[in-house]
Amino acid sequence: LNVIGIDDRSVFTDPLGYPLSAVGKVLTAKGECTGVMVDPSLMLTAQSCVNQLSDPLKFIPAYHDSSSVHGSANSERVTYDKDIMPSNATMSYHDAAFNYMVVELDQPLGDVVGYWNATVYDRAWNGQPHWAHIGYTNDIADGERPIVVTNNSAIEEVHSYFTSDGDESYLMSTSIDFGNGQMGGPVFGFFTDSNNSTSIQIVGIMSGASTSGDVN
Repeated sequence: LNVIGIDDRSVFTDPLGYPLSAVGKVLTAKGECTGVMVDPSLMLTAQSCVNQLSDPLKFIPAYHDSSSVHGSANSERVTYDKDIMPSNATMSYHDAAFNYMVVELDQPLGDVVGYWNATVYDRAWNGQPHWAHIGYTNDIADGERPIVVTNNSAIEEVHSYFTSDGDESYLMSTSIDFGNGQMGGPVFGFFTDSNNSTSIQIVGIMSGASTSGDVN
């Protein structure tokens, strides 16, 4: 648990219609995390939610009080830029920057609950209070209901890290309060296009916590 100042997390108690229905709980042999649908059959979460990338996992969208009206799906395969396993050791900043994976599910849950898009973070947004987060954490409501952070959090610092093949990923620092079950949960903002249509865009996921703030 990492809380900076006043705990800004609040329990979301209303029925989970879209867009929040696209977020759910990830269950693995290692424990519980958060994930979000990014395609009809693809779910985004953190690598550190599993012991090994070959481990099975279950995703339950719109998890609320031990169940979901939308059912669940199991993992079939995963895609990632860098294998940061094993995760039992202390994670380096470099590994934290690549602590994500896209999981192909055996059911197209995104056709039912919807899915979110992602955008590349722009450093010009540093320090601007645009961002929110949703996830599950055992220290609030026993992890049975999602928590939301909607206090317009800012991303303060961004650092680039690279794989040996030259793939780049960002490690971003924010003051969003963090409990372990929030790992993999999306950090997102609301974007308005030229037609005045508003959409949710993911700019990162929760990857862990440091003494100075959370990294994602």
